[in-house]
Amino acid sequence: MVAGGRFGELLLRKDSEKTLEIGQLLVYDKGDRKMLFKVFDLVHSSTLPQEAIDMAQGYAREEDTPPLAMYDMDVKVSYFTRALLKPLVEIRRQGNRFSVISPKSIPPWWEGLREVTAEDVDFLRGSGTYIGKLRNGSRVMDVDINIPTDVLIPHHVLVAASTGKGKSNAVKVMLWSMGKEGKAGAFVVDPHGEYWGFHGSGLRQLGERAVLFSPDPPPGGVTLKVNTSSLLPEHFSGVFETSEAQFEAMLAYYRKYRERWLEELLGEGADLGIEGDDHSSSGVNGVRESTLSALRRKLNVLLDVDGENSPFSFDEGENTIPDIIKHLEESKVVVVDTSSLEEGAELLISNVVADRLMKEHRGAKSQGKLDSVPPVAIVIEEAARVLGEGVEPNVLERVAREGRKFKVGLVAVTQLPSMIQKELLANMNTKIILGNEARTEREALINSSAQDLSNEEEEIASLDVGEAIVTSSFLRMAVPVKVPRFEDLAAGAVQQRGKLNLTV
Repeated sequence: MVAGGRFGELLLRKDSEKTLEIGQLLVYDKGDRKMLFKVFDLVHSSTLPQEAIDMAQGYAREEDTPPLAMYDMDVKVSYFTRALLKPLVEIRRQGNRFSVISPKSIPPWWEGLREVTAEDVDFLRGSGTYIGKLRNGSRVMDVDINIPTDVLIPHHVLVAASTGKGKSNAVKVMLWSMGKEGKAGAFVVDPHGEYWGFHGSGLRQLGERAVLFSPDPPPGGVTLKVNTSSLLPEHFSGVFETSEAQFEAMLAYYRKYRERWLEELLGEGADLGIEGDDHSSSGVNGVRESTLSALRRKLNVLLDVDGENSPFSFDEGENTIPDIIKHLEESKVVVVDTSSLEEGAELLISNVVADRLMKEHRGAKSQGKLDSVPPVAIVIEEAARVLGEGVEPNVLERVAREGRKFKVGLVAVTQLPSMIQKELLANMNTKIILGNEARTEREALINSSAQDLSNEEEEIASLDVGEAIVTSSFLRMAVPVKVPRFEDLAAGAVQQRGKLNLTV
């Protein structure tokens, strides 16, 4: 029953026999008008003054007297729980049609609210990338939450949580849905083998909708070899630290040798191009020997071109990047196994693919053909390392700023959203917020969300594994969601002979 409060913080007196939870959804229903509310706090209340409560508790503890023995009152009347509610949406019906608007009023005094039903949330039904089931407190409703893929991906997605709360699982569920739908491509660097599922459930179960590139591929996979001619100096930005002189040396070699610049710079017997040596037939004038020697050491460690399992080669892999782009534009999920590679190598490959995608899509846009190109998502683990404050400008940062115009989006996965540049964080129009106990991180998420989450900080801290709040420019409200276990999702698909219905 409505017992006071104000807009944005409605007070509800809970019936004694009812149970309410943080995050629970309630409805004020007046026929052609409904208002959907969410519980964001629960408070003990009493008709007795606090001094009387303290006295009654003292007698109960010290004198073994029932707390209300000194008062002729009914416990259910005297002690109760108040729920604090925030309005989510207002639903107005006209015949068989309904409209969903932002609420601008509150229910009258003494009015009752009821629990939400699936019919109340018809407006959330739709198709697209599957995120999970609607969550009502800790209970899961049989209502699928989908966001249209064609707007979800280009406008970027952030998946944020503390360790162990289900970030990677949430990403796998999204990628599984995208692969099944077949309307967008996805590029995933897999540093631990968890996405592909070498020894268990994984995206390999998508069959022909998923492609694996690996230095040591299993049957059906493709050998990962990237020809050094695919690498540009800008691809190394943010991968390892370079001095201004070293980066200028890379640019100088590229200007002189173009696609052979790394082969000339790193090849055995290549002229170091010592400053003042105007008679060198190879090498680049104006580059100091000390600068070039330090640069060569860094590049040799990263690329390890002569290494047995190196993914980089002077002679092989000329078609690898074009093949990856082709698969992505066929709306497939491309997984690159980097479990045996250095961290810098995985980031370098991501930069190469992202840069090539941006150029391909920019070219399609200039020719008026972008509408026929599917959106492509690039998954970045530990996103703060490439999108963070003070990080050297890089290709993936450029995608975060400009990718929307060319249908290239990021799925940024992080434990530390507060470390990501504020402008980039705000540009991620969909946020899948799983449990996070760190106040600084919760505040960063709340301050950059598409809907107002200012009352939900404590709920975010208390979210269990797989429980999330999804806030998006493409949803009418911030939606509480339960993300299924990927293993259960994939097992269910196998039982249905590969057919998965993602809408209610």
